[in-house]
Amino acid sequence: MEPIRNDGVRGAELGAEAVAAVAVLARLDAAGRRAALEALGVTEARRIWTPREVGELPSLTALTAGRDHEAVYGSDAWAASYQRARTVVAYVLQAPGLGALSARLNGTSLAKVGTAALESLAQRVADLGRCEYGAWMRGPRCYGREAGFSCFSPAPRLQLAPQHVASPVRLCLHGVEVDLPPGMTAGQFEAALNRALLPLRLQTVAGTEAGRVLCARASVETAFLHRYYRHGTRYKAATEITLMRPQADLGALARVCADIVVDAALGLRNVRPVQ
Repeated sequence: MEPIRNDGVRGAELGAEAVAAVAVLARLDAAGRRAALEALGVTEARRIWTPREVGELPSLTALTAGRDHEAVYGSDAWAASYQRARTVVAYVLQAPGLGALSARLNGTSLAKVGTAALESLAQRVADLGRCEYGAWMRGPRCYGREAGFSCFSPAPRLQLAPQHVASPVRLCLHGVEVDLPPGMTAGQFEAALNRALLPLRLQTVAGTEAGRVLCARASVETAFLHRYYRHGTRYKAATEITLMRPQADLGALARVCADIVVDAALGLRNVRPVQ
């Protein structure tokens, strides 16, 4: 079978035969698209984290797959499928109280990692301080409060390697800006990022062997890792405090965000509803 030529056009534009080929690709099911793209060199490598010693904590860099994003962004499938729509921010925030909590846990690096629409980011950061996100712990009779959670700010000295011109992610003051494709909502992106970061969330770590070792070394109960915030007269679980080294793991966070957009734009995975 002769290869399809893209004659008569320039740059990233597609000729009639190339457009027809993309249309066929779009009609395949998820498994078929994945197989076809892998045949073109657009692979989805996965890395499985395994601890080197008992009690070792996972890291975002160790958990992040090694997909070849440069090949994806340079492909005709990406040029045909991806358009920039609304922008969200995967933010990485710190607070004095998180610093004290980190010190109490023998220097385990922590950050509040979440998402917000670009236009509402400042309000989101202010709201976190107003509700003192993560300041509260549940005791046998009442909730106890720790100081230092009333002011959140971006982690300093964040750095990210230069990105491909067609990449949907880029460095910003608060973390990583992400341009979503038209078919993906901010809520769907948030749900996907939450699934990716779940092994690193503090309340998840509390239920693992590594979490129990961490607490034993710090002489605290595992309940200490379950944090809460005030929502009106109620207390709600603070589920986005994350094991993360802001400077060392920001590149991995950017790759996770890029993977979510690539999967949505190319149809490699079904976009799940917000949980």
